[in-house]
Amino acid sequence: MRFEAVDLFDPSLTSARFDAVLALNVLHLLEDPPRYLRRLHTLLAPDGLLMAETPCLAQKPWHIRTVIRLAGFTRWLPRVHMLDEENGDPWLVARSASQPSATPAP
Repeated sequence: MRFEAVDLFDPSLTSARFDAVLALNVLHLLEDPPRYLRRLHTLLAPDGLLMAETPCLAQKPWHIRTVIRLAGFTRWLPRVHMLDEENGDPWLVARSASQPSATPAP
């Protein structure tokens, strides 16, 4: 097993290079999340796996969302995307109906 921290848009990276990609707490911070997800798709091997976790801030109470937006506007925090898992954000990756759902090991 080998781990690499890379720039996704480095031209030296070849397609289908990685068996797995781990992206933790980063998708909501990206300027253009769909662009990064498309690039990840090209870098994954045909049966590759993207493991991602990021907060879906749209489910937070309105006052917390307001504070987060204001903090991003004033640059106290980075600007974030208010991802909405419950209402089906169009770019959130969904498992295809043809793929079996993952079940946790006992």
